[in-house]
Amino acid sequence: MYADPSTVDSGYAKYVLTVLIVIYMFNFIDRQILSILANDIKADLGISDAEIGFLYGTAFAVFYAIFGIPLGRLSDLWVRKRVIATGLGFWSLMTALSGFARNFGMLSTFRIGVGVGEASAGPAAYSMIADYFKPAKRATAMALYSSGIYIGSGIAYMIGGPVLDTWKAWYPDPSLAPLGLAGWQVAFLAVGIPGILMAFWVNTLKEPIRGMSEGVMEPAPLHPHPFKTTFTELLAIFPGINIVSLVAGKARNKALKYNACLALALATVALVLVYFTNMNAPLLSWPLVAIAVYTMLTIAQALLLSLSKRHSENVQPGKVFAVNLFGALIIALVAYACFLWAESATGNRMLPGNIIQWSALGVGVYCAFTWAQSMSIKLPEVFRTMFRTPTLVLVGLAFPIMSFVTYGTGFWAIPHVQRTFEVSNSEVGMVMGLTAAGAGLMGVAFGGWLADKLRKRFVSGRMIAGIVSGVGAVPTGLMFLYSDDIVSTYIWYFIFVFFKPIFLGPSYATVTDLVPSHMRGMITAVYLMLMTFIGLALGPHVMGVLSASYSYAGMGSAEALQTAVAWPFILYGVGIALAFMACFTIKKDEARFQTAQA
Repeated sequence: MYADPSTVDSGYAKYVLTVLIVIYMFNFIDRQILSILANDIKADLGISDAEIGFLYGTAFAVFYAIFGIPLGRLSDLWVRKRVIATGLGFWSLMTALSGFARNFGMLSTFRIGVGVGEASAGPAAYSMIADYFKPAKRATAMALYSSGIYIGSGIAYMIGGPVLDTWKAWYPDPSLAPLGLAGWQVAFLAVGIPGILMAFWVNTLKEPIRGMSEGVMEPAPLHPHPFKTTFTELLAIFPGINIVSLVAGKARNKALKYNACLALALATVALVLVYFTNMNAPLLSWPLVAIAVYTMLTIAQALLLSLSKRHSENVQPGKVFAVNLFGALIIALVAYACFLWAESATGNRMLPGNIIQWSALGVGVYCAFTWAQSMSIKLPEVFRTMFRTPTLVLVGLAFPIMSFVTYGTGFWAIPHVQRTFEVSNSEVGMVMGLTAAGAGLMGVAFGGWLADKLRKRFVSGRMIAGIVSGVGAVPTGLMFLYSDDIVSTYIWYFIFVFFKPIFLGPSYATVTDLVPSHMRGMITAVYLMLMTFIGLALGPHVMGVLSASYSYAGMGSAEALQTAVAWPFILYGVGIALAFMACFTIKKDEARFQTAQA
């Protein structure tokens, strides 16, 4: 099962990297296909830009981030290739099932499933790459892996556009089509089914020995109970259960089992009530009631456990509750403020997706907050490494803030071109698909090469490469948005897509360079979580809300979207400033890490 240590930097290592790139391509094909289908989905389901932003961003991102934590833990405990293969099969199935969605609620559910499945790939893949490639070549390898983002996005556009136009030509009336499927539904099926078959290929890879790129020659014994540990980690994230996990100590396992049974029972009752009341309701009120009841019962259980002193000696229940509830209050207030802002900006008190957007994001952030609190108690070494290493903190803010713009523009670029120039789905899909694939591949490869070259001369070389990404993306992205003719728009889009992914390889390489091999899956999951919450969950939706607000103020649809996408480019400046600060902390942090490893 294990690869020989001699395969480090070898031809086989490059073969494994190629397979992982293909998997990452499928990851983004299934994720990005929604972009070119957005206008058709809006028309068929009668939803707004804000809801489309929710489907692409938050519905996917919150669960991608939350499940990334336990799945990152699983990748540290189990065979990583199997983690990836299982996740690939699941998210591809969810994508295919999206082709049978008939309303916003169903499509949201399947997008959540895609997010859960795709959470398995990142931590395990980055961990494998770090073991197959030595540090001197790691940024290049990880940059090439990140090229799957843009190749996959490009393929999604190239598939989605022709499928839409061809299906419309064959079946102008969707009711006469096979199974009554519209073009966008067929596109989901077309990209989802092949991924299920790909899962078998991934399982043929050889698992690298953890740390073999740093000289480890023999594999460490596998964890005796990887799934039990992962399941406990997963349960400890969710509202209610997480408080029990924090204060129950030795009673935790039994408490978690009781809570799992309670959650399953309440969820079943809630779903039955939804089915027999209103399946098409945009807000599934009964599940929300069930979650509220369940959370209150679980908090009561945690209080009883606390009063009976059945908790570990190092846990102070009063302090745990105070910190947790204060954090929950702050998150709830921020989420409510964002809800009020969106409501006011759009002039629509019933803006579909607004309540569920900020509620879902608030719950997701709260889960992540409680998990971090739990990790500080159960895994203090991992917590200190992630949150008390200045460079990791700065990197964990700088590039996720940049990703707010990259995710937002990645989704809204095609609708912007379609609304501004009224080009066909086939044309925009083919041209921008090829551009995204070609320019994105060139950009991430250049970023990895530049980062490794600069790293040989400067300790902060990888941070400098990240800064180059932001400095180049701002002017070229704005020129793309404000070009007056379609040819110039396509040219500036190519240059913009070249610059914006340059930071990917350097940022991930920096994260893996500063942590021990046995922590890489978990800490990479934390970094992915930050990238997901700040970039994916916020970028597309906030731009969608801004677009809706400008439309409400009287702008045309094309001008509203153009302005909404342009304003967030200010955030690039924040990201560049934080990356610049990291240039001054990385030398000390690397020296500390090398001393700890010696």
